[in-house]
Amino acid sequence: MVARLRPIDDPARHPMKTWSLRLALAVLLPLAFFLLLEAGLRIGGFDRDTRFFIPDEQPGFLRTNPRYTELFFPASFGLKPLNFRVKKEKPAGSIRILVIGESAAMGVPEPGFSLSPQMKAYLESVLPDRQIEVLNLGVTAVNSHVIRHLARQAVELHPDLLVIYMGNNEVVGPFGPSSATTLGMPPLPLIRASIALRSTRSGQLLERLIGRAGAVGGKFREWRGMEMFAGHTVGAEDPRMEAVYGNFRSNLESILSVARSHGIRTVLSTVAVNVRDSSPFASLHHPSILAGDVEAWSGYFGKARLAEGREAQDEARDLLRKALEHSPQHADTHFLLARILEREGDANGARLHYLEALQWDALRFRADAEINSIIREVAAEYPEWCRLVDAANLLGADSGSSTNLPGRESFFEHVHLNWMGNYRLAALLASASVDLLGFGEPGGDDRLAWDYCANRIGLTDSGRAMMLMGMDGLASRPPFTGQMNHALDRKRLLSEIAAVNGLLAEPGRLQEDVERVEGALRAQPDDPFLHFHAATLNARIGKTRRALELSKELEQLEPPSPEQAVQRAYLLAELGRKREAEVLLLETAEESPYYFQTYSLLGALWADRSTIDRALSYFSDLVVRMPTSLGARHTYARLLDLSGNSPGAENQWLEILALVPDDEGALAPLVERRMRGGERSQAIRLMQRAFDYNPRSQANNARLVEVFDPVTSPEQSVVYLTALTESGPVGPAVFLQLADVLNRLGRSEESLVALYRARATAGESGQEELSRMIGEAIRAGRNPAPAIPGI
Repeated sequence: MVARLRPIDDPARHPMKTWSLRLALAVLLPLAFFLLLEAGLRIGGFDRDTRFFIPDEQPGFLRTNPRYTELFFPASFGLKPLNFRVKKEKPAGSIRILVIGESAAMGVPEPGFSLSPQMKAYLESVLPDRQIEVLNLGVTAVNSHVIRHLARQAVELHPDLLVIYMGNNEVVGPFGPSSATTLGMPPLPLIRASIALRSTRSGQLLERLIGRAGAVGGKFREWRGMEMFAGHTVGAEDPRMEAVYGNFRSNLESILSVARSHGIRTVLSTVAVNVRDSSPFASLHHPSILAGDVEAWSGYFGKARLAEGREAQDEARDLLRKALEHSPQHADTHFLLARILEREGDANGARLHYLEALQWDALRFRADAEINSIIREVAAEYPEWCRLVDAANLLGADSGSSTNLPGRESFFEHVHLNWMGNYRLAALLASASVDLLGFGEPGGDDRLAWDYCANRIGLTDSGRAMMLMGMDGLASRPPFTGQMNHALDRKRLLSEIAAVNGLLAEPGRLQEDVERVEGALRAQPDDPFLHFHAATLNARIGKTRRALELSKELEQLEPPSPEQAVQRAYLLAELGRKREAEVLLLETAEESPYYFQTYSLLGALWADRSTIDRALSYFSDLVVRMPTSLGARHTYARLLDLSGNSPGAENQWLEILALVPDDEGALAPLVERRMRGGERSQAIRLMQRAFDYNPRSQANNARLVEVFDPVTSPEQSVVYLTALTESGPVGPAVFLQLADVLNRLGRSEESLVALYRARATAGESGQEELSRMIGEAIRAGRNPAPAIPGI
């Protein structure tokens, strides 16, 4: 029998070659398919460009990408980078600096007064012969995962320096354990792979297909800021924190490595936060604590609060220390003890416990000690390329600080710097930048004074008022309402607002502000923010044509944006050019559907008999497309009410309250109508649902106090009177009323605390005689209510 010969190229004779070929085909075919699909989708213009900088309509320029954050957040959140253009090639001899970070670096509530413009003013004064660019790349709600991705693209602008100020959002930002936008906390390689995939058109196609199938996404969601994170607690000893710190370190090292590989030096700053005037957002007991310890802690802590309330500081201090023996990680206990120690002059003890309160705060919106330690350690790994600015230490927010504890002199609330805080930090960062660039230490030029920088950036009392009002909208909502010192914070903020509004009410003061901003504009005629700000102020004093002129100039200075379009539409409407305003607003709504200010102005423009039907049709459709948009529903409700359709308006208010039960714009008119219509029980149910959602809504608590009579419903009256005193500033009469009801219920110690607070409030408000009378009653141990008219 003759054996059959195999062909020389028979695969059976070369099994390794066969499997190699199969493996290559298994890899190359999908890769080729992916590349062809990606190329086809790009050529076809599918979906969006995910780069931070994209080509501008002006040749040779790049602009920030308004859709960049859609990589990490739903488009409906409306979060985006600042809108500006920049030359692709850095001008010869100029200095280009990129400031990168989160909302604190961006400059919430007004980037025009933030670190970047203040740094620019500082640097121009010490380097007058140089053209200085300081570009603000800060973005609200991001963290190091996003900033790493951003920085890898930003280095292509060939900056001279990166300035990095980040670390507040590592827990609450994308892929953090408390994130409100991403599910879970995957391993770092998967996070980076996910970002890389979603950066491709193919990944976006896959995401859209999955969204349509209902697995993820596909629903409109509106950004509601920090309120979205209330309840997303993560304790300091949560095992996920180890991964948070590891991810932060890896991302930071990656950013510095990329910068060094491009020959770019970096100024890296630790993060300063408000530790003195921002109490913890959430306090937890350690999971392993025994029930008996929780009970013992509760007893000591409650007694300490009462002792502090009647100004028995020594007793309160000792009780709090006993409370900490049973629950050493309870953030509010540390904060209250720190406050008492500070009053007693024990600065070191106060600092220790303020920082402990920060460490154990379970709603982690502030960079903690470990984040700052990582920043210091990573900076030390790049000694020739990186300069550390230890802002946490220099501004007092560190255990090793020798300066005063940071509070409201530098911060609006927990992390966002006010005008003076931005100035102090900008000076530190600019000084380090000058040194790192090789220009030596800056000299003591008079122009570096605060007034010089304020004039340069156009800061006025009007600007201060604008910032304070922005913070009022933020700090009056959860989770701020859950802070132990919320009432004091509200009192301070509202006092500041009243003071600056008092200044602006003086004759000629607004005109002075306009002249100051116009002067800054003459010195920097290409500054977009100064144009926008000057237009706003001119409109306030009735110079609408000048405002429109400035708004039109702004079109040439920055890429198109809904902000400038809405400002221009408002000015056109003020000049009676309503048709032009309407067309512009409709175009803006089509191009930028998630810039919600457009709709409120459009609703106001259409709120007359001739256009009301059109308005109702438009907003009826809008609330279907954006069902959880509070602004859209408020505008629709207002239009329905104007048209005489009260039931329709009330239905919209009810829909709003289903989303946010204490929304005052919906709650107040509904309660008023239910009361007026004799539906008292329904009105009370609405108010109590709002109370359950947010027990520190001052307007709602004031209504509840009026509803529940202290004689017939004393227990409920005490609940709502107490809540009212914790919601914001109230007069001494409220404390006296609370003291009276508590006294009649036999709760004498609590009644005494209310009397102490009534006396203090009367003294602060200049009611000296009332303060004296309450003081006498306290000393005599009697109830002063019957002797005081109106109580």
